[in-house]
Amino acid sequence: MRLVLIVALLGLLATPARAELSGAVDGRALIGLDGRAGGAVMLDVWALRGTWRPGGCFGMGGLSSHDSASSRLISPFGLSLAFVPWPAGSSLFVVARGGGYVGVEKGGFLAGGFAGGALGYALDLGEGSSVRFAVNTWVLIGARGGLFLGPSVGLGF
Repeated sequence: MRLVLIVALLGLLATPARAELSGAVDGRALIGLDGRAGGAVMLDVWALRGTWRPGGCFGMGGLSSHDSASSRLISPFGLSLAFVPWPAGSSLFVVARGGGYVGVEKGGFLAGGFAGGALGYALDLGEGSSVRFAVNTWVLIGARGGLFLGPSVGLGF
């Protein structure tokens, strides 16, 4: 009974939690330095709205090639860190990402690591929303890896 009373008192004294989640979703073209091309969608969710925004990322992409055996679908997932110098309005931004990916190709399942980043500009729409334009890189690490560059367009929240 005492434990219930202590928990109830602590509950009355606790301050409410305030979520500061922010994030972005973008669509991007992927142009490989080895001739492959494709497209992807990436979602970043950050724990803070300040200048530094740590969080996570998840995406889905498709890469094609002249050789149909190396065409694939991949799903990268990992950690994300954004730097936004002026978080209260329109601003430049830099995003670094790293983690792993799983996917499929004609030969079966595949997995590996990925690293990537973005450099862009977010046009403030008010109330925490923005339209984002960026140049992105993806480095796929593994037996079927590669370096991909491309523009992206997305929405920030």
